[in-house]
Amino acid sequence: MLLALVGGWFVITLQTPRVASSAFKQRLRVGMTLGDVVVASFDAGPHLVFVRAVDGAPELLVYGSTVRAGSERAEGATAVRELLERKAAELRVNSLRVMFRFSLPVYSSIVVRFGPDGRVAAIEGPFSRGD
Repeated sequence: MLLALVGGWFVITLQTPRVASSAFKQRLRVGMTLGDVVVASFDAGPHLVFVRAVDGAPELLVYGSTVRAGSERAEGATAVRELLERKAAELRVNSLRVMFRFSLPVYSSIVVRFGPDGRVAAIEGPFSRGD
């Protein structure tokens, strides 16, 4: 009985990141702004956001429902969206990698690429650890 429970938990654990990343991807659309994408990630399950920006751009950190853009910080959907909309041109983000994880070293990620206009140009993935 215990072996069956542990086996079931293990199988679910392996599937959880891919399910979460696929669900998140379904909420994204080409043409969305940086603020739209970041706010969409807030309730997407346990994840990390890795930002790739143009060299020399201010640092952008996303953690939980909080964002730090350069020296400014915002928390919550409305404040984050406002901050990112105001600073989008200055931040010059090329892409975001949103990596979903669970308790094991298993992950699945979505890459969101932004065009020169600062809007989503492409959505790629999900990519899993073995990809």
